[in-house]
Parts: sequence; C-alpha cells; structure tokens
Amino acid sequence: MLSNTAKKYLIAGVIGTITIAGALAYLQYKKLMNYVIKVKSGVIKTITANLLDLDLTLDFENKSNISFEIKSQEYEVFIDNKFISRIKNIKPVFIQANSHSDIFVNIKANPTKVGSKFKLEDLNKLLDLQNVKIKVIGKLKVKIYAFPVNIPFNYETTIKELRENK
Repeated sequence: MLSNTAKKYLIAGVIGTITIAGALAYLQYKKLMNYVIKVKSGVIKTITANLLDLDLTLDFENKSNISFEIKSQEYEVFIDNKFISRIKNIKPVFIQANSHSDIFVNIKANPTKVGSKFKLEDLNKLLDLQNVKIKVIGKLKVKIYAFPVNIPFNYETTIKELRENK
C-alpha cells in the first residue's frame, strides 16, 4: 500500500504527464492549422455554353509532424461575392507530415447559369478579368489517428494573381 506522500507524488506525476501530453498535442494542432493551400495547376477538360469541366490541383503544405487523411472536401465558390457553385470531393487524400501533397478537385459548372446570376453592370466588370475576385470557402473533413477533425479553408484571389502564380 502506498503512503499518502507517495500517492500525492503519483497523482502529481500523472497530472504533469497529462498536462505535458496535452500541451504537445495542442502545439501539433496549432502547426496543423498553419497549413498552406495554393492552386498548383488547372486543366480545362470541357468548355461549352452549358458545361465547364475543370480539374484543379491544389498544393497542401502540412507544417505539422502528423500525417493524416482528408476524408472529404466541400468548397463554396464565389465570384465578386456572388455564390457560384458548391464543390464536393469524397475521394480520400493522404497528407504526409512536414511535406507538400497534391489534392485533386474536379469542378463542373454551367456557364449559362453562372452568367444569369450577374446583372448587366456586373458582367461589364467581369470582362476586366484582371480584377475579378474569386473567393473559396471550404471545409476539409480529416481523420487524424481515430479522431475526426474539420479544417476550415478560406482562399481569396483575383484572376490576375492566379495567372501570376503559375
């Protein structure tokens, strides 16, 4: 049987171990949330009046020491603050620790329907492709070990910036 003093040291040791483990887990979480996603490339597969089919490759920079799997992705795309499309990808992607990994996303949209969301004065502004603003708000559902985690993703750019980053 342990003495009261030994029990106190044991409890203090367990609390200390849990605190240190929690702090280390929190630091890894902060590193994980310090990710960088950039558009790496895009390929237009089809473009007609009724269909724009585009494959995007995104570069995911994982700055944490944890490898994980993206189970699903969901993105909302806005052009000049007008909702254009919701994109979903349920194909799992494995992300390596401390490295860059590719995420592939297929986008299908109807250009005619997208155009109908804009007024005539908006369309004139959109003709100046250099200043067209694109915003993507996303949610990545991730599995880290056995734990599900949602990673938010917000990306804003212009067509001009996209062209310059190629």
